[in-house]
Amino acid sequence: MKSRTGAFILAMVGLVGTIGCGSGSGSGSANQAAAASPAAGSPAGTTAATTLAAATSNNTSASDSFAGTSNGNMQPGNVSKVSFRDLLYSGASTKIYVHVMPWWGESSHINIGYDSADPAEVKLQINDMISRGIDGLVLDWYGPQSTHENNALIAIMNEAQQHPGFEFAACEDAGALTGAPDVTAKLIADVNYIYSTFEQSSNYMRKNGQPVIFLFGEETLQINWTQVAASIQGNPVFIWRNSGGFTEPQSAGSFSWVGLTSNPADPGLAYLDSFYQTALAAPAKQTFGSGYKGFNDSIAPWGSNRLLDQQCGQTWLTTLADISNHYSSGNQLNNI
Repeated sequence: MKSRTGAFILAMVGLVGTIGCGSGSGSGSANQAAAASPAAGSPAGTTAATTLAAATSNNTSASDSFAGTSNGNMQPGNVSKVSFRDLLYSGASTKIYVHVMPWWGESSHINIGYDSADPAEVKLQINDMISRGIDGLVLDWYGPQSTHENNALIAIMNEAQQHPGFEFAACEDAGALTGAPDVTAKLIADVNYIYSTFEQSSNYMRKNGQPVIFLFGEETLQINWTQVAASIQGNPVFIWRNSGGFTEPQSAGSFSWVGLTSNPADPGLAYLDSFYQTALAAPAKQTFGSGYKGFNDSIAPWGSNRLLDQQCGQTWLTTLADISNHYSSGNQLNNI
């Protein structure tokens, strides 16, 4: 069961739409800036640093045909290429990852102008991420039986391998296990598939030399973790979700998600602060912080009208700035 909107460990950048209160007219999903032309009044033989078209056209990997949605995702336009690292504390060595939802292109989801499993689109997305200072991505995965999402991860692996140092990892969504007659056996089979299909790649995410598998929602399932440990291949480490993830079975760490409250204007800093405080008390484990632009599931068929306002980009900036309240160059956050 697929039951979430596109809110990521880091953010949605160049994948669906843009953050902000304005809009832009897209003119090139290939992300190619227009060639510079002589500037009016400039000395002979010189060229302008840019052009109006290059400064205003769609420079993201979102489709030009995407017109935005009524719940706040804007038509793609020109988005700053300033590295995301510049939004963290001074001297941050934090690894920066994007959590990707690969639903797009399936008939059960709205049409946003591309297919998440299309290798050409995946190439655009990864190049876009790299251009903005992103180190890798985590794909929300529903097991090999979910062909579309699995093909998306295969395309991501193939493209990542063209970029030394760019990492990717699978996040086993609880939806991959829901309804299985034996959720433990299904998880074991999925983890072993990840090992044989993806972990052989030199670009697969590793922490302390071990491949990383993220878990989303497994805390709600009755899984025999002793059996899992005895049956899986590849010696992976598991990264759970939320503060409680640091003490879940076989946990090597945890990631924060989105701080939702009953107040749409509340960016969820209490949730983030609690997560970071718990993480700091478990320094031997991997911490994956989060920054997010907002949340709105009002147009999703499974939605429950959960709302966190984007506030013209301020939610994004505020959640990233909160990291500096807990970490510094002398006390680094592992990952975001």
